[in-house]
Amino acid sequence: MDKPIFKRSKTTAGTLRVPAVFYLLRQNGPYPEQATKEKVYQCFCETYEPSVKDINILGTQGTQTGVTMIMRNPMPEFTPTVDMTVELQTQLYRNQSFKIISISVTKENFVKLILQGEIS
Repeated sequence: MDKPIFKRSKTTAGTLRVPAVFYLLRQNGPYPEQATKEKVYQCFCETYEPSVKDINILGTQGTQTGVTMIMRNPMPEFTPTVDMTVELQTQLYRNQSFKIISISVTKENFVKLILQGEIS
């Protein structure tokens, strides 16, 4: 009997279709409403629903909306940090900002970000 062959889907340049914009919040005064968003980087990415492992990471944050994002590794030009927010420029996530919860580098020269939805 033949063993089933499992082929893992690979992220390639053709699957990076969703534009993503990274913002850093700059404090301009003592009050939170005085913060301004500064655009620091933009790229194309692949998005998908969080896996069980990603949901466990998000579960500790008490979130209801989560997205996993894969992008090319832009280092040293740009390094994503957890104090940044991301806006995905797609119809599904229109007018929604995401906070970066987890950052990990994969073997294939890509970066995986776990994003938590913020209330607008």
